[in-house]
Amino acid sequence: MAIIDESLAVFSAQGMNLLPWGAAIGASLAAAICDIRTTRIPNLLTGPAAGLGLLYAAYRGGWPGLGESAAACLLVPLPYVVLFLLGQGGAGDAKLMGALGAWLGIADGLIVLCSVAAVGAVFALLRVLAHPQRGTLCRNLASSMYL
Repeated sequence: MAIIDESLAVFSAQGMNLLPWGAAIGASLAAAICDIRTTRIPNLLTGPAAGLGLLYAAYRGGWPGLGESAAACLLVPLPYVVLFLLGQGGAGDAKLMGALGAWLGIADGLIVLCSVAAVGAVFALLRVLAHPQRGTLCRNLASSMYL
């Protein structure tokens, strides 16, 4: 166990453990590449990422760490689950957010969730502004918000 602790200490900086963030960024990049190439985020990526996040949390924090990781794995992807159920998003997105929650925990998982939502809103706005019929889109959006 001392060898593992020494190896993991390399990923720490000023009391912050960087391994969960590295795993989350790595899984996100792999998912982005898969999504761009195939328009899918495979279970072969999200399943092991979530499982390893849960195992890591159990190793670092025991049962309480595993409990928080499992709770984050279920809570962080909730908005994406709702979007999937409404037919507006993919299940892979929800599963990836669950895996990120498993690695990062509730607090950092919610930070990632809010960051992703903000970036998505900016890209949606840019897409509307770049559309040739942006006036019609904006009027339709304004009227649907009014109703």
